[in-house]
Amino acid sequence: MPISPQNTGRPTATAAPPHETLGSFTLPERSLIRAMRELALQPTVCDSLIDQYTVLLGGNREDARTAVNGLGGLLRTLATNPRRKMRFRPPACPVVAPDERAVLALITACQQKDRVWVRSIIGWLLTPAAQSLGALYAKEIATSFHDNGRTLTCIFPSPRKDIVSTPSLGKNTSIRLVREKNQASVRLPTGP
Repeated sequence: MPISPQNTGRPTATAAPPHETLGSFTLPERSLIRAMRELALQPTVCDSLIDQYTVLLGGNREDARTAVNGLGGLLRTLATNPRRKMRFRPPACPVVAPDERAVLALITACQQKDRVWVRSIIGWLLTPAAQSLGALYAKEIATSFHDNGRTLTCIFPSPRKDIVSTPSLGKNTSIRLVREKNQASVRLPTGP
């Protein structure tokens, strides 16, 4: 029986916000998500996937093979050393799962050479023993795409906008960030 949102208990594509559907991603990002899904179901790298990536990467078969093998290695690492159970959608599903988005954001952070995000995302996805291997695979994929003019843009909001440095305000002080207005509010301690 094929897996579909109807028989897995997951919401249908119409219930998802627009930014979580495949159509909101660029062509290289959609191809990575679809390849992740295919490799999650059938972990062996097949020539048809390498052929698709050869076309996507402008005819460069060597970089296509590197990208597909890197993606396969990253998924094997995620399968054997996850911090928690990873969830991927079925290949035909138009909705993007949070774990798929996180893996895509990891590859994007590698391409943009954003070490803070690479460490954050890889630490969230993998156990400490597997983090360097996972980062190496993600970097291989990112480099293959970058070298062939395929820029990835899917990344979580930059953490640097959310950092607020304040002197010690004492016990019972909390800082709440309001992303919509890019403002920080501070609740000062009450009482003695």
